[in-house]
Amino acid sequence: MKNTKLILISTLFASTAFINTAHADVIDRATILANTCAGCHGTDGISQGPLTPSIAGLPKSYISESMYDFASGKRASTVMQRIAKGYTDEDIKALSKYFSKLSNKPAQGE
Repeated sequence: MKNTKLILISTLFASTAFINTAHADVIDRATILANTCAGCHGTDGISQGPLTPSIAGLPKSYISESMYDFASGKRASTVMQRIAKGYTDEDIKALSKYFSKLSNKPAQGE
């Protein structure tokens, strides 16, 4: 009986780990990272006001160059300098590609 319970519990944990791994593959890293951008730049990179720019649909090269400039301090911004420093080259490339593929709309209220 103990062996049966142990096997059932082990199977449950293994299946849970499989489901979580499978789900993580569906949501790619760029999508996860882009969700952190939504706090300032709005859902799907569409800003909710004129103080923060919409980044959806901007050219991939512009987004990546801006991120590198923030990370190096070449472009000043209290918040973005801190955020950009935490991204790897792969993260910046993924975010640039992600946002460049979205439809561009001006910030609401502009």
